[in-house]
This record gives sequence, structure tokens and C-alpha cells, in this order.
Amino acid sequence: GELSDYRSHSYKQQYSDVRISLGRHVVSLWHRLGDKKGNFIPNLVKPFLEISLIKHKELRRVSLPLIMDIMECEQRASCNFKRVETEVYDKIDELITSGHGDEEYRELFQDILRPLCASSELGTSGETFITSVGRLIGLLLDYRNVSSGDGHQDRQMGCMLNLLNFYLEIEKEELYIRYIYKLAELHVKDQRFTEAGFTLLLRAKGLEWSIEPVPPEGKFSEEIEQRKVKEELYKEVND
Repeated sequence: GELSDYRSHSYKQQYSDVRISLGRHVVSLWHRLGDKKGNFIPNLVKPFLEISLIKHKELRRVSLPLIMDIMECEQRASCNFKRVETEVYDKIDELITSGHGDEEYRELFQDILRPLCASSELGTSGETFITSVGRLIGLLLDYRNVSSGDGHQDRQMGCMLNLLNFYLEIEKEELYIRYIYKLAELHVKDQRFTEAGFTLLLRAKGLEWSIEPVPPEGKFSEEIEQRKVKEELYKEVND
């Protein structure tokens, strides 16, 4: 009845306030680190993104500037924020694919962080990066929202191709490779074996006949020589 509605509202109110104060506490602890912030970069990128992805508008407003601050610290220390950039792309992909985030988050991410970057030493390079992450969030949400039921495979493949092309465009090889295998898997599931073969060829052609190792990828769970991966992929395509 009314009493339980009131209790529920009151509980939500308190819980909401607790989340905001915890968010503010995290922000103040981070700023208190001063010169030691660098020791926690890029490791804190994921936890900060996780806080900002909690479905609470005020908490998002409080926590998103942490991402900009991490970028700035890295810029000061290394004259670029490449490590943070790579980590943000990687963790945004992981977190949004696993169900976090929504359209409101995508908008806030850009609306809050772009002006902050513009008025900081990051300038245009920071703004461009934030716009690019906003684009990625949109592509990941599209991919996630296409249910994998019958009749949706084509749309799913379309979304996956968009992600594949995005990672190729921003030269994030590791993520590009991840989506090559995902797309090939989807083709196999759909019994489109020729398309699966062509997709794997994209990866095979990018490898050298060398003994240089590559990090784990696809079905290879540990570091392996490039030529072996290339050989295995050609075998798979010809089967």
C-alpha cells in the first residue's frame, strides 16, 4: 500500500544519496593523490568507467570528469595519452558489450567531457578522442540491442562490420582482431562457411611468416609464433 510505496521511495532516496556521496568521496580521494596519480594509470580507468556507468544521472555527472583527469595526468607525464586511450577503448567495449551503459550515458559522456577537454591542455586531441569514444558507445549499443533471435543475424553482422571498420579506422589492432574472430564465428553459426573463410583471411593476410610471437587470439590461448597462426588460419579456411 501507500506505506510500502513510501518506504520504497525513501529507500531509493537514501540509496541514491549514498551513491552520490560515495562517488564524491572517490573523486576527492583521487585528487588527494596529487603527484602519485600516475602510479594508478591506466589501472584505474576501468573502475572509474564502471562508476560512471552506474545508471544514475547525478553520479555520472560527478564521476565522468575523472576520465578527463586521468587523460590530463597521462598527457603531462608522457606528452600524450595513448595508454589511457587504448585502455578506454578496450574497457568501454568490454563493459558495454556485457550490458552496462545506455543512450543517456553516450550523450553525457560527450556533453560533459568534450567541453572539459576543449578548455584543458588536451585541446582538440582530447575532444576528437571523446567524440570517437561517443561513436564507439553508439556502435556497441546498436550491436547489443540487436537481439540474436532468428531473422536478426543480418543486422547483427551489419553491426559487427561497423565495429570492425571502426577499429580498423582508429588503428586498434587488438580490438579489430577480436571482432574478426567474432564475425567469423557468427558466419559459421549461420552456416555461411565461405563468408567465414573470407573473414579469417583478413586476419591471415595481416600476419607475417615469422617466428615473432603474437599475443593470445581466437582459439590460441597463449602466445604463439605468427607463422603458426597464419598456417592454422589458412588450414581452417581450406577445410
